[in-house]
Amino acid sequence: MGLAQAIADMKRFSQGSFSVEITFTNINESESVTVNGLISKHNLSINPENGLPVNAKNVHISVVESVLNDAEYTTRNTLKEVDLKDHKVSFTDLASGINFTYLIDEAMTSETTGLIVCTLGDSI
Repeated sequence: MGLAQAIADMKRFSQGSFSVEITFTNINESESVTVNGLISKHNLSINPENGLPVNAKNVHISVVESVLNDAEYTTRNTLKEVDLKDHKVSFTDLASGINFTYLIDEAMTSETTGLIVCTLGDSI
């Protein structure tokens, strides 16, 4: 079992029974795809000024880059860096059944496993 297996497992887990359909939209290119990924939405964050926990919305999604690439969605800029900032994502929250749309604040990529974790801003 090596790195290739870990990469395959990451893709399989992110597409499995815990996954949710997420629609990615590049508002600058009018490009849009729907893929499966993982969602985390909770009300716990850390105050950067004092390090104490606060009741603040924290939403992020995780998707494997190759899943977006397989759907022919552009993930990298001309410098070959993952660049999803300000792309829109939409999904239905499983707990409430409500559809939300967010802008991506930041995309953090594992160049080893291909997993992209995107922190999301306020819903739009």
